[in-house]
Amino acid sequence: MRYSDGVEVRLGDRVRIWDVDEGMVVCSFDSDDYSEAFPKSVWADLKQGVMVRTDKGALVHIDISDSNRITRL
Repeated sequence: MRYSDGVEVRLGDRVRIWDVDEGMVVCSFDSDDYSEAFPKSVWADLKQGVMVRTDKGALVHIDISDSNRITRL
C-alpha cells in the first residue's frame, strides 16, 4: 500500500486516517510486516492493506480501497 505521493506505507509509520484520527501502523499485510504486539498469527485472515492503532486505542484496518484516506505525518 502506498501514500498518495507514492511512498510505501511501512510498519511504525505515524499516520492520520480519514482526517480524523492519528496513530501508528502496527501491521503491513502487503509487506508481511507485523509488530511484536500484533503478530501475524492473529491477523492471518487479512491479506492486504495495513492495520493502524489509533492514539485513542482503536485498531483500524485500512484496505487498498481506502489508501487515499491515509496520510503520513
